[in-house]
Amino acid sequence: MNLRCFRRVVVPVSGALLCGILASCSGGSEVPAAASTTAAPVAIGPSVSEDTAPPSVKTLQPSALCGALDLAAAQGVSADLRFSPQAAPEGSDDSTAAEACTYATDDGTAVLSLAPTTRPYDTALTLAHEVVQDPALAGMTDVRVEPVTGLGQAAFSQTGIVVEPLQNNITHVVWRTDSGSWVLTLAEIDQTDLAGRLVPLAQQISPRLPR
Repeated sequence: MNLRCFRRVVVPVSGALLCGILASCSGGSEVPAAASTTAAPVAIGPSVSEDTAPPSVKTLQPSALCGALDLAAAQGVSADLRFSPQAAPEGSDDSTAAEACTYATDDGTAVLSLAPTTRPYDTALTLAHEVVQDPALAGMTDVRVEPVTGLGQAAFSQTGIVVEPLQNNITHVVWRTDSGSWVLTLAEIDQTDLAGRLVPLAQQISPRLPR
């Protein structure tokens, strides 16, 4: 069934759309040689909107991380990005906030997300290198890991191509600060040099993160 996209896109799984292979989202199961996640590495494309979702679908309150990754910052990466409210899991109350802050384009060809990692930074870095050695286990190809300077106490980027369900480019920037470790993820169809656009954004928003 083809679903039209609308400006206010509902992310189907709370905090999980762009957890990818580096950000371990709570409640997930183990993915061999990668990291635990509650969703496939990435899924971008048309999503159910608030305008077409059944009346029973509730959305979570915006993540506190949207104070760091606000709309103006997100649109510095792509002017077409719009805030994407996240669907509330069953049993959550109206005050529950999303874990991740997510933006998406109306046509679903790009998704940007900021989330905390639940694995220590060094573990995330080790896992990222393991995916370079065997990217097929994570459903990816052409995976590269590069150090990033000028961001937090330590940082790296991981780029690759997700094979299924669509061939799209995905980049994670992971960094450590005094308050924890963070992952900023951008996925776009038919785009290159995602890290070149994502690293400056991470540097911009890092001072605004919760302390």
